[in-house]
Parts: sequence; C-alpha cells; structure tokens
Amino acid sequence: MKKENFDQSVDKRSRVTHTWGPVGHASAMPGATQADKATQLIFNDILGNRLQPGERLKPEALSERYSIGLSPVREALIRLSVEGLVQGAGYRGFEVPEISVDELMDIANVRAELSCLALRDSIRRGDERWEAGVIAAYHMIDRIPESLRVNPQEYAEAWEERNWAFHFALEGACDSPWLNHFISLLAMHSKRYRARFFDYRDDALLAQAEHKALMDAALRRDADTACRLMTEHVLGRVRAFKKLMESGSD
Repeated sequence: MKKENFDQSVDKRSRVTHTWGPVGHASAMPGATQADKATQLIFNDILGNRLQPGERLKPEALSERYSIGLSPVREALIRLSVEGLVQGAGYRGFEVPEISVDELMDIANVRAELSCLALRDSIRRGDERWEAGVIAAYHMIDRIPESLRVNPQEYAEAWEERNWAFHFALEGACDSPWLNHFISLLAMHSKRYRARFFDYRDDALLAQAEHKALMDAALRRDADTACRLMTEHVLGRVRAFKKLMESGSD
C-alpha cells in the first residue's frame, strides 16, 4: 500500500467554523515559525518515546537537538506546559510528564463524556455533507489495518492521523468550538498513552470494527446507540492499557 499525503485526503472544512472560540492547540500549530516547529518536534519526540516520562527538558539541549534557537525552544516549552503536554518542574525547569493509571482513566472518562455530547449534537445537526465526510474518513482508515500487520512501524502514524480524522469527522457537525477544543486536547493526551501501550498490529483491527459500528449508528441517526458505542470504544481500550500498566508491561 502506498502512503499518501494525509492532509490532502481529509476535508477539514467539514468541521463547523466560528469567528470566536479557540483556534487550535500548541502541538498542532502549522509550523509557520521556529517556535511552532520546536513545539511540534518536542511533542512528536514525547509521543515517539524518544523523550521519556520524567526526563528533564533542558532548553539548551533541545536547541542543539533540533538546531533551533533558545528563545523559540523556551516558547515551545511554555506552550506545551499550558496544555499539560510538558510539565513545569519549578526551579528544575521543564520535564516530560510521568504516566499514571489515574491520569489515564481521568483522560478517558472525561473524553468519553465530552465526545458523547459532541456526537449527539453532530448527529442532530449533520447534513448530507457531514454523512459523506464520515464515510470518506472511515474509508481512509479502513485501508490501514492490514498494512499495520505487515509493517506497524511504517504505518502507525498514518493510522493515528486517520483515526483522529474519523473521530473529527464523526463529531464534525458539533456547533461548539470549546467542546471540540477540549476533546482534541484530551485526544492528544490519549495518544501519548496509546503510543506506549497500543498494539498497532492487532488493536487497530479491533478498533476498526468499533469504528464501523459507530459510523453505522451515527448515519442512521441513533444517538443513544452511537454514544454507548463511543463510550465502549474509548474506555475499552483504556482498560486494556490499565492492565498493562498495573502489570508493569511497557
């Protein structure tokens, strides 16, 4: 399977837009400035486990690592700390947040609740264009799981992008920028745990079966079933991660 430019395959206009409310997250900035670039690089290295939980993030070392000036690196660390993606360590500066079962469950529980609110609104408001966007996003992610079984390292990031695009499309008719903002922030924190505990070879196939059921319920406008499935989808995988964490597997 040939990998594609993901940004060209997703119609981001399917999300309701407003002239008010938040416009994005620090880790998702377009990379127009050196601070944007530093933010993305630090966040990607945290997700990729190249920067480990509890590891100190020294601006001088990061500046050398990324060949970016000290000021943009410091700005990037402040941006990420505001969203909890980097932790301020007082006089010690910044560090990669530790992982914990309590945080994992808190993220999952809140995300499930907020995603159900957004999904109900999206099902109520969604039109034919929304339906087409959901189907297209499902089709894009459906092309990935078999490739993951052969080469998980090469296709894991493509799956992550398309997984988010599917959820983005599913909840895309929700009319609350603030609700969408908090869901996407929680999704980024979830991704940090998934990067450590998700088995892309097998878990992606299970997740895709759940995506199909979610899509079918949403398209037939069965909000109660869709929300039940969303809750099971979010919490089911997290319970498996919790067992791995409690058993000491990493």
